[in-house]
Amino acid sequence: LIRGISFTRDEYWRSVWKLEDEDDAGLLVADQIAKLVESLPSSISSITFDNTLNDEGFATFVARLKMFQGSFHSMAVKNSPELGAKLWHKFLDLVCESTKRISSLEAYPLQSLKVLDISGNYLGDVTCSLVLKRALDKESGCSLEYLDMSQNAIREGSFVAKVLNQYRQDTKCSIFGMMDNRKAPLAYLSLASNQLNVGNLALELIALLESGLLGLKSLDLSDNSFKCQENHKFTNVLLGLLAKNTRLQHLNLSNNEFSSECIDRVLDGWKCADFDSSLAFLRFENNVPPLSDSQQRLMNECVRVSRAFILQRYFHDLDRRKGKEIVEDVDFEDDLLETHSRSDSTRASITRSVMKEGNSTLPQGGHHDVSEPKRSSDVSVCSDSSSSISEGTFGEFDGVMGKHSITVLHSAPLVFKSSDKKLEAFAKLDFDKEMELFLQCFKETRRDIHLLFDNATSKALLKAMDRRCSCVHYSGHSYNGHLPFEDGKGGPNWLGVQQLRDLIKRTKGEPFKLAFVSACDSEHAGNTFVHAGVPHVVCCQQDSEVKDSAALEFTHQFYFSLTLGHTVQDSFEQGCRAVRAATEKGKFILLPRGAAHDTSLFADAKPVPKWPPPTRKSLRHTTHHSPWSPPNPPLYFLGREIDMYHLLDALLANRLVTVTGEDGIGKSSLVRGVCQYISERKVSINAIDCIMYVEVKQCSRISSVLWDLLRIRNKTIDGIIDWDSVRCAICNKRRFNRKTLLVIDRIDRLAESSDRNGLIMFLRVLFEEKARKVKVILTGRTPLGERSIAGVPERHHYVEPLNYESTVKLFCNFCKFDRQTPGDRRRLRSQLFSINENKVEGVYRALGNGVPKEIEETAWSISPEELHALVSVT
Repeated sequence: LIRGISFTRDEYWRSVWKLEDEDDAGLLVADQIAKLVESLPSSISSITFDNTLNDEGFATFVARLKMFQGSFHSMAVKNSPELGAKLWHKFLDLVCESTKRISSLEAYPLQSLKVLDISGNYLGDVTCSLVLKRALDKESGCSLEYLDMSQNAIREGSFVAKVLNQYRQDTKCSIFGMMDNRKAPLAYLSLASNQLNVGNLALELIALLESGLLGLKSLDLSDNSFKCQENHKFTNVLLGLLAKNTRLQHLNLSNNEFSSECIDRVLDGWKCADFDSSLAFLRFENNVPPLSDSQQRLMNECVRVSRAFILQRYFHDLDRRKGKEIVEDVDFEDDLLETHSRSDSTRASITRSVMKEGNSTLPQGGHHDVSEPKRSSDVSVCSDSSSSISEGTFGEFDGVMGKHSITVLHSAPLVFKSSDKKLEAFAKLDFDKEMELFLQCFKETRRDIHLLFDNATSKALLKAMDRRCSCVHYSGHSYNGHLPFEDGKGGPNWLGVQQLRDLIKRTKGEPFKLAFVSACDSEHAGNTFVHAGVPHVVCCQQDSEVKDSAALEFTHQFYFSLTLGHTVQDSFEQGCRAVRAATEKGKFILLPRGAAHDTSLFADAKPVPKWPPPTRKSLRHTTHHSPWSPPNPPLYFLGREIDMYHLLDALLANRLVTVTGEDGIGKSSLVRGVCQYISERKVSINAIDCIMYVEVKQCSRISSVLWDLLRIRNKTIDGIIDWDSVRCAICNKRRFNRKTLLVIDRIDRLAESSDRNGLIMFLRVLFEEKARKVKVILTGRTPLGERSIAGVPERHHYVEPLNYESTVKLFCNFCKFDRQTPGDRRRLRSQLFSINENKVEGVYRALGNGVPKEIEETAWSISPEELHALVSVT
């Protein structure tokens, strides 16, 4: 499961998007943030925005957080100084409310938040005091344990100091014996780079720690321009902390100016203290002047003694809790040593090793870095898996891959012509399970073998042979010994024996040694490869009689044995043994029959510690995600293959296509499906390099659409758009000088007819300027009605309702009474498919007349009695 997601705007971000100016720096605008929060899975517990939010985006993000169904553990909104203070106040209201008490039982969306990083926002003293006030008010319901407020220009910190004074008074007034229960949960606080040298805030903070009223474990005061001499107030307060501290474990005073005399006094006082301190880390890195060797040795000795005391206390508490059912919360020592044995000998060895290594042995106070991963493009995700693998080639490529390589070709043309010359849709295949199976198998075997995923085209097959690929895995359809490869236009390119032979003759070397065919008519397709000269062919028949689990079990075990170095014959037999049902084993065939298959393809493949190795790169061309990337089609997007083919055909032949239809018919879903189909085929469909998608909001003006596209807001005079600025922006934007597909979705939402005329004017300017390769798709209830715009004709595609078969499938997917298991859905489909022909029309109307929106509403609102009556007509 994905646990965390991070958005970072940096140079790598710009290079991935190939952006030219600051306006194109990938700011996540409001509607995109809204879509993000609404679509986040409940497993997400950590989210980071690093220099990516503007005011509009942050406001929408805060508003949508209230509808998030999960719970966040950590959140970072940092390096965004342009965000207004009022927005921060609204954000804090989601964490807790200081004027209300948790006794009201009112829950807040971020009440479970443990880690908050708001560094680099220059919030100032007032806003930071509000943050700290809520973090220290235990009765507010705030559960923050980690708070990073570094680089926020607190300076004198008079308001923050007032918060600390109030906290001191409230805690002192607590009933004796309940003080620990009244301490705030805050354990880590960073106030680095805030120029605290100009006020007394640091003194107040250290004094609170000395008194034991503030239960921090880690405090970062680095880079605050402190200039402390031997008798400075800060030095005296620090000495008191070191002498009486029982809680603080990490104190960072780096990048300041503590005199040598001041440091000597601090270290001498720490060494001579008759109280066992819990301070395990004291940092003076980059101090002016630097620490001398004698000072460094003395500090290491003090740290060694403190750590010995910490470990002794840890084992004492561990023994005290041993055997209890309830385990108390422990400090960071538990995290350090939880994997070690509890025996006395292990304790002694741990203690010796920790004290021997000096000041850099242990982690620094258990810091949480909510901005990980460090380098992120547009979206970086953290998951539970040990490594993240993207689709493409796994292996270094130097022109020739060599014999240790496997190419997986997925064939998914949209339609084919039947015998009566009518277009019929190919059954949709799900390649995701097969891809996951390959990746899991290669992770388990860990051999230095290249793995490539590509679309099944004749060019991809030629490239596989040119690279001297050992094995080609074909997954798709087949018919009468012919393989429907993709033609780059949504249709099939049928390859038979002669066509395969001709392709092989075009390469000077021999063909690949093994072909694995996973198709409905696999034996005939396999014989096609045999007759074309492939020595070993494995056929895995995929039809209604073979369970998906059987095919997956066979494929996994076959490749597991093959990549470990076993022969083709042995690997085939191992795959058959993995299939449990004996009746299904006959669906797997090794061709040519009776031939010797004792060849080992990967016997000399070297083992690797981890697959894929970190140096491997992807060869597959993929579309870079950006703020204009189109959303994915709906989960149950079906029955639109023929529409997709016609729309793709119109798009490749024209520059302006308008998709129309009644409300809820699926215009936007169709366009998103076509965009996804194009994005997955960047090599075969080379007429489009990138896709820009803009969805028009309800009652929007054309100026806001232009802002989304060109970042040229406020270019209107008395409501009239400055079209010269629009022309300039189009000429200067690189994306409009490339083979770009521009999608403007739901143009009927434009507020006024003048906005529709403004859209036509924008298209005229676009087509008249240098954007010669730009193609445009519009969606709406009606076409623009223009014969041509700047010489570009408008091609119209009308979306018809779904047919009866697709209507039934969609209804069964959404139906809330018979969708508990796939078997329930299959039974319901079977019943609805078996009705008499004279009753089909009535059932079709009852299910929603082929309109996806009405079908979904019917499926969710139908009662059990109505569903029973509907099924009873069968």
